[in-house]
Amino acid sequence: MVILYDNDSGAKSIQKTIKNVSNVTLTGAEAFVHITKNLYAVPTPLAPGATSSKIEDFFDATIKATAIGGKTFNDRVGFDANKHYGKTIFAHKVIRPKANTIDFTGFRPLLINLTAAVNKHKASVVAGP
Repeated sequence: MVILYDNDSGAKSIQKTIKNVSNVTLTGAEAFVHITKNLYAVPTPLAPGATSSKIEDFFDATIKATAIGGKTFNDRVGFDANKHYGKTIFAHKVIRPKANTIDFTGFRPLLINLTAAVNKHKASVVAGP
C-alpha cells in the first residue's frame, strides 16, 4: 500500500505519524519511505531549489490556466471564491473532462518514485523474511 501526499506544510501531521511509526525523520527530499510491513509513503517530489510541492505542481501552466465560469484556478488556502476556483473543481471540471488530452509528462518524477516504492516492496517479498 502506498500513501501519496503533498510535500508541503499541510503534510506535517502525516510526516509526524510516519516518524512515530517508522523512526524516520523526513527531509522532504526522499523518494519514498518504508513505514512498516507493506506500507510506504511517497511525497510529491521537489523541483530543483523548491522546499515544497503539491500534486497540482505537476500539471503544466496551460491546464492550470483553464477558466471555469470566468474564474481561474487557485490552489492556495483562503482564495477569493468570487475570482477563483479550487482543487475540487479543478479535478472534476478541468482534469476529468480533459484527461485524454492532458500532457502528463510533468508527473514523470512522481511516477518514478511510486515505481521505486513498489519495486522495493516487490524485492523484499521475493527475498523473504
